[in-house]
Amino acid sequence: AWREKIKISYQAPVDWDVERPEQIGEYGTLMHRVLSEVQDKTDLTAVLNRFENKGEFSQEEKEQIGGQIKKLVKIDEVSYLFTGIEELKAERAILLPDGKALIPDRVVVKDGKVLIVDYKTGQPEAKHKEQLLNYRNLLVEMGYQQVEAYLLYTKDAKLERV
Repeated sequence: AWREKIKISYQAPVDWDVERPEQIGEYGTLMHRVLSEVQDKTDLTAVLNRFENKGEFSQEEKEQIGGQIKKLVKIDEVSYLFTGIEELKAERAILLPDGKALIPDRVVVKDGKVLIVDYKTGQPEAKHKEQLLNYRNLLVEMGYQQVEAYLLYTKDAKLERV
């Protein structure tokens, strides 16, 4: 039956764009993709140009997303997560014993610590903290000693330690 093959999401976006319904959620996806390719904050311009040159977004979207990310990396705590990185894992899966995978947005090794960052383009929700605690606990179980977890709310330019 079709019900077994198709899953329906009952979550609606916060802001409905009735003129361009196809772009609902697209901004968040683009923001995630750009941030996943930025290893160091000095890479931002090159990453934005690459996305524009590949036709993945318009000049207007480039300015909007680029402006938001530049605003984010001006925050000292966020800048720390995007500079002087010893090792970076962006959008890499951590396989669980049951075969499932968890995929944090950014895992940074720096100054003897492992820093997990998850990007959120919407409003804060309790499940976001839960997700980060799962990531952190998993890395501790894997033997990492100093693990810190952060939620980066891109819309509000807010970094929250979990």
